[in-house]
Amino acid sequence: MRNISKNSKVIAINTIDSLRWIKDSNQTKYFDENIKAAKRGVKIHRIFLVEKESLKDIERINNIKQHMQEKNINIDIIIIEELRGFKSELEDIVIFDCPQERRLYIDYPDSSNRTNILYANLFICPEQIKIRYDIYKKLLNYTLPNKTLNKLLNYKDTKNEKN
Repeated sequence: MRNISKNSKVIAINTIDSLRWIKDSNQTKYFDENIKAAKRGVKIHRIFLVEKESLKDIERINNIKQHMQEKNINIDIIIIEELRGFKSELEDIVIFDCPQERRLYIDYPDSSNRTNILYANLFICPEQIKIRYDIYKKLLNYTLPNKTLNKLLNYKDTKNEKN
């Protein structure tokens, strides 16, 4: 992220628990690098894939989303259960689409702590990158509109007021 040029794009699909942006020190440093890259003019788009059960933590997810968007990092949220037909194709990925090269990283979570990334593999094979980019394009059809996200947040607030 540190060396990406201004005319580059970063596309990420995050399947690992979004708490990693808060709890994993490596990811908080990586987020800082994202901010610096966005300031340089790198276009960054992240898709958070969350389970329906995670919606009980919608405020936390929305706070992360808002914090990133304040730093010019575009965030969308998708409920995994809404995906039909290609759930098995989902991986935690980052595609670096730079004028000089394209790279793909696939991250693998720590099974004992889903907020940590255990390791990542680098791919430079155009076919592998295209497969993941096509999945990204399909996912764009499933993103939660902000209006739906606001309804979920308002529903949670209303529920809390009643208790």
